[in-house]
Amino acid sequence: MRVYALYYITACLCVSQMLGAKLGDEKELEKRYDRTCYLDLVDIHSRIKVTTPIPNMGEVSYCIWMKSTSRNDGCLISYAVPGDANELLLYDYDNLKIYINDHYTQTTGVSVNDGICHQICFTWTSTTGHYKLYVDGVVVADGTKAQGVTLQGGGSLYLGQEQDSVGGSFDTNQAFIGQITKFNMWGRVLSAQEISAQPDKGDIYTWAYSTLSMTGTEIKRLLDICDGGAVKCDPHFTTLDGRHYSHQGVCWYTLVKDCSDVKPDFKIIAKFEPRDDNTSGEIKTRVVAINITVGDEYANVDRLDIVTGKTNSLSKSEIIQALKTEEKIILSFTLGNTVFKVDWTLRKHIFTIDISGSDYRGKLCGLLGNYNGDTHDDFQKPDGTIADNVSDFGESWKVLGTSC
Repeated sequence: MRVYALYYITACLCVSQMLGAKLGDEKELEKRYDRTCYLDLVDIHSRIKVTTPIPNMGEVSYCIWMKSTSRNDGCLISYAVPGDANELLLYDYDNLKIYINDHYTQTTGVSVNDGICHQICFTWTSTTGHYKLYVDGVVVADGTKAQGVTLQGGGSLYLGQEQDSVGGSFDTNQAFIGQITKFNMWGRVLSAQEISAQPDKGDIYTWAYSTLSMTGTEIKRLLDICDGGAVKCDPHFTTLDGRHYSHQGVCWYTLVKDCSDVKPDFKIIAKFEPRDDNTSGEIKTRVVAINITVGDEYANVDRLDIVTGKTNSLSKSEIIQALKTEEKIILSFTLGNTVFKVDWTLRKHIFTIDISGSDYRGKLCGLLGNYNGDTHDDFQKPDGTIADNVSDFGESWKVLGTSC
């Protein structure tokens, strides 16, 4: 998945593969843990931002499932870039319309706001400019637009609202009201046979593993993630491959590190302490500090303070980049084709880790698992064996020799 892992740690820690899961405001960032879950856009102010970076595209396909009875010009997909708010646009579920590179294609005459769940897919290639729009596997629009154009990457992709400028100027008259699920995006043209098979693993964005930033939106799923607010839940973990568990540990633990070599390329550890509001006698913990090591560089975050440095004074590289604002500390570093970003929200004991890239797939270890796509071996201990229970697994990743 354009491999993107996003996770947060607070009184609860939620992690997700390829762009993962949930931050301070429990309603703002959510991860879909099951392909069958859906998002409910409840009013004209609801919107969903795809947080995965979008690359330059000479070809593109996307599919989305939706259900609605609304009569306004509901916008399903809006991708905007500087200078073009309609780089990709799919709107008006009463009469589907599409834009490519700000080129209006055609009115399809197809209505999908009949209260029935529909699969809508779109494909386009720059080579010929040929595009197709499918509804429930049937081509409803077929033509040529924007031949020779490369769709610009790095833009802002929203579901449920149309952007009249990058990341804003939303038109509530075109707000989508209804339910959506299984949005996936590819950097190639899907065949009619692939679309009929209802594909669910995009190579740019994958619904089952990626994250969304949501406003005014309700998520409906089988799994309960920190229901009732972050400050009321235990440290819930979801491994990078999607396995969920809870572990109450006090002291330093390895969250994730490179396990492909005796000397890891990087390591991220966190310190857990009992929460001040524990009243039941049961220990509930929160994260109060994180340490990041990348080669000879390190960054230590302790509550409101950050310290960076090098263990080798001769090293001239500066891999770890640090930024501190009044509300958060952001740390990032790049290894190979993979970018790691740690976003620490001050005072709330919440942070996210965002991993984009494929070089470390199947090469990681720690409380967040090995990132190989298989949940069955996520409870792998440092010695390579699989733990029989959560406690054994969690305690195996306790950092030895550290002061608690």
